[in-house]
Amino acid sequence: ALAIVAGPLVGGYVTDNLGWRWIFFLNLPVGCVALMVVMSGMPSIRNEKVKPIIDYLGAVLLIGAVVPLLLALTWAGREFSWTSPQILGLFIFTGSMAILFLWAEARAKEPMIPRSLFANPIFTVAIVVTFLTAIVMYGGIMFIPMFVQGVIGSSATGSGMVLIPSMLSAIIGAVVAGQIISRTGHYRLLAIGGVSVMALGVYLLTWLDAQSSSAETVRYMAVTGVGLGITLPTFMIAVQ
Repeated sequence: ALAIVAGPLVGGYVTDNLGWRWIFFLNLPVGCVALMVVMSGMPSIRNEKVKPIIDYLGAVLLIGAVVPLLLALTWAGREFSWTSPQILGLFIFTGSMAILFLWAEARAKEPMIPRSLFANPIFTVAIVVTFLTAIVMYGGIMFIPMFVQGVIGSSATGSGMVLIPSMLSAIIGAVVAGQIISRTGHYRLLAIGGVSVMALGVYLLTWLDAQSSSAETVRYMAVTGVGLGITLPTFMIAVQ
């Protein structure tokens, strides 16, 4: 919880006082410490008697599907029009690679994504909802600070502080959801409630405009954070 709250604040402070490039240098020592902890503290669960079969073809095809899609979504409307040959070509290439990826996964001995998992409706629903939830989470983390700085006129440190209430509310939502599930053994109504609160928060964020204040942004992000905090652990527990 401390790391989640401190991250946006430290990032904003570093950006304001040292420059945004220093964020990448800041990640290096933190990443090295994390790597050393993993290497020294994580137990080994490798079965020496079984030689793993790495799905190299699946990995290459997945990269071939994802990277052109990201390029198309990044360039469309800026570098090229949505109907330009370049963007349409990237979308077509993405679709072709995705089809080949599904074909390869159906024939791989140890596929990256076993298709049998999707025969379980709980797993399938959880994957779809988590995918959409991630769009909300990363969209908010990326675009709300930009809105606070570019439209409201706050500093990078101020935009980081705007994220803190949403992080705190997400932590509270996750703790409350975990307690409810552990005490009742039920998760369906909680999952529906979490998604509903998250959708309400995103809807409220659409009200923001040039006349909005930082206080409004904080309130709407806090509502969204509660929904995120409830939704993510609930669906993880459901799959488990």
